[in-house]
Amino acid sequence: MTSVASSLKLEKEAFFFPIENGLYEVKAGLNKFVSGQDKVFLIDENYEEYIQAKQEALQESRGKYYCSLNELSLQDQKVLLNYFLDKLREEYPLFFEFQYEKESLFFENKILNQKYQFPISENKIDFGPFSDFFDFISSQVQCDLALHFVDLKNQKEHLERIHLCFPNHWSAEGKIGKSFLDIHAPVPHFDSIAKRKWQILGAMLSKGPFVRFAWGLSTDQRLNHHPLHPKKIKAEEWAGRSFQPENPKLFLRVERQVLIPFEAQKTSAFSIRTFHYDVTTLSELQKQDLASAIRSMSEASFKYKGLVNDQEKILKFLK
Repeated sequence: MTSVASSLKLEKEAFFFPIENGLYEVKAGLNKFVSGQDKVFLIDENYEEYIQAKQEALQESRGKYYCSLNELSLQDQKVLLNYFLDKLREEYPLFFEFQYEKESLFFENKILNQKYQFPISENKIDFGPFSDFFDFISSQVQCDLALHFVDLKNQKEHLERIHLCFPNHWSAEGKIGKSFLDIHAPVPHFDSIAKRKWQILGAMLSKGPFVRFAWGLSTDQRLNHHPLHPKKIKAEEWAGRSFQPENPKLFLRVERQVLIPFEAQKTSAFSIRTFHYDVTTLSELQKQDLASAIRSMSEASFKYKGLVNDQEKILKFLK
C-alpha cells in the first residue's frame, strides 16, 4: 500500500466512552446527528491500518465479507454513491476529490495517492477492481457499511447489502437477507426494542441521520473477528476472548454507528466504526464506571459478549 502523503496530517483517533451511569443497557439509543458537528466518516491517524485490514479480508475471500441481494437501479446507485462521495469531500476536502466528466467518474484518494477513472455507460458504472459502488465506497473508509431495505407500507424489511470486514464474532453471510428481529435475535434483553420494531425502522428510514454507540470487551485489538478463522491463523489465536490475569490485556471495544435515511430508495444506510481503547489508559472514574457496568450485566449478556468465565478476573484487574 502506498504510504500516507507526508503533507497530509490525519486527525488523532477520537475517544468515545458510551457507558452511562455505570450501567449495561440494551436500548436503541438513537441520538440525532448534528450537521456541522458530527461526521458520517471518521478518518484518522489509523487510516492505513484499517484499509490494510480490509484489503487482507477481501483478499482472503471477498464473498465472506461482502454480501448483497438485489441489484439496485443505476439511479438509486447514483443517489447513494453521490451522498457518500459528497460526505467524503465535505468532511475531508484535503483528502478526497471527485468529479464527473466525459461519461466518467474521476476519484482521487490523496491519503493513499490513488486515482481512479470509472467509465459510465447507459446502464452501469464500471468500478474496475471493485465489485460495485458499495464495495468501492467501503474500501475508502474506516467503517463497515450496510443497507437495510424498509417498505413501511407493505411491512417488509431485510438486510439488503453488507460490507463487513471488521465483524465482532458475527458474519455478513449469517445476516444477509434477515429481518431486523432475526438479525438481533442473539442479543439478550432485546424484547423492549423488538416491540418498537416498526417505530425504529420508520425513524431509520425518514427521521435520521442518527448516531448510536455499542460497547464490549476484547482481549486483543484485532479488527476482524469473523466466526470462521483464516486457515493460516489458529482458532484460539483468532478468537480474542480469553482474559489471562498473568498476562492481562483488556480493551474497551466501542462501535460508533451512523444511520442514514434514503426514504425514496426505501433504504437505511448503516455504518459501523470500530475503536479499541486499552483499559489501562482509562481514568480511574472511567474504570469504576466500566466495572459497575460489568457488574450490572446479566449472565446471558456476559455470555453474549464472550467473556462469561472471566467476569470476576476482569473486575479484579480493573481494581
